[in-house]
Amino acid sequence: MESDQAGNLPAHRERRLQDAVLVAEEHHLADPQDAAGVPLLLLPDLSEFLRCLWRLTQHELGSAATFDEAAGTFDLSASTVASLGAVSPGRYRLLTPGRDITGDHLYLLGHPLAQTLVDRASARSLSPAEKVAAQRRIRDLEAERNRKRRALFDAQDQIDRRKDGLISDVEARRRQQVETDPLFTIAWRVE
Repeated sequence: MESDQAGNLPAHRERRLQDAVLVAEEHHLADPQDAAGVPLLLLPDLSEFLRCLWRLTQHELGSAATFDEAAGTFDLSASTVASLGAVSPGRYRLLTPGRDITGDHLYLLGHPLAQTLVDRASARSLSPAEKVAAQRRIRDLEAERNRKRRALFDAQDQIDRRKDGLISDVEARRRQQVETDPLFTIAWRVE
């Protein structure tokens, strides 16, 4: 699998996975028998990229695999893997920090099973209604991103104004000079 030293995928591979996840989600949402929805992986230590791979895998394998959300694993039986090509039966585990993978198949995008599932989902085409829904979703997400970006810029501008005000106050205090002027003089004698 192509990746840099930090483990990041090239943009074309990442986009391909995102497209496949979108196709899977759109088909899933269009299926009234799956109205309960595919549960999202709740492991907090997984990157968004691995969550996308997990959702795609859940959608593509469906009931053909047994998923354990908490452990980030799924089990494939010998009868299931026959239709998936060069894949071994057994337990597959997403690589997550602090978890022992001894005896499990490590499941990442470069794994043959993941590649098969991504290819299968990528080959599927969306109906016109699904394409419109996807475009609306993209538009809404872009609008939300732009709103958050504007809010960030406004907050940064407010911080800059406050910082400038504080700098001006400090400069004004440094320019202050202390002067002493006699207001009155008292004279006295001790006898």
